[in-house]
Amino acid sequence: MKNELRRIMKRKLNELSRGVYLPVGIEPSILTTETRTLFAFLSQDGEIDTIPLIEQALSRGIAVAVPRTTGNALVFHTIAADAADAADATPSSTHRPPAVHTAKIDTTQLVAGAYGIREPKIDLPIIFAPERTGLTETVPLRLPLVVLVPGLAFSRAGARLGRGKGYYDRFLRELLVRYPENRDHITLVGTCHRFQIVSNVPTEAHDIGVDCLLTGDGCILCR
Repeated sequence: MKNELRRIMKRKLNELSRGVYLPVGIEPSILTTETRTLFAFLSQDGEIDTIPLIEQALSRGIAVAVPRTTGNALVFHTIAADAADAADATPSSTHRPPAVHTAKIDTTQLVAGAYGIREPKIDLPIIFAPERTGLTETVPLRLPLVVLVPGLAFSRAGARLGRGKGYYDRFLRELLVRYPENRDHITLVGTCHRFQIVSNVPTEAHDIGVDCLLTGDGCILCR
């Protein structure tokens, strides 16, 4: 059943004629005033585009990290806003109030990685790395943390169906084991199109569900 659902959702994603972006105004429901860190993913193959939300987080001074594939693990590196873009946003006169400005990602920090997905360069600061990778974290992870979680399908109860490689399943388990007493300060956000929300997603005992679902229309609370 999992493989059939994966096949159906991959076909639907591939049929999308253009990208669908998360609206800029949607971020207050996900990135509250207390949020300190955002773990995001860089979209592929018809997935809903997370760039507007990432750039809103950067504009608000929230630390943003995206994953790099290392072996069978995900390592999260922090990324920054484009320095030239930030300079352009500086007001030219002290008598004029600053305009509302959205930071832009410095795309020179990104490279094509595994499966053709954009990834951060290997020399960027590491904020989360599983112990088995042997890598050293060089940036402290500040809570509360919001994690955007990709998937092919989700249920309204928060069950998730991934692409079958297990990268996010392993990462989520490793993250929550690392911070067992801080679960209330970690929000797992399934990020998807409306058609990816289905009545039932097959799960196993070790699967980790998400707390809410974020689509282009808004946020759906799962728990």
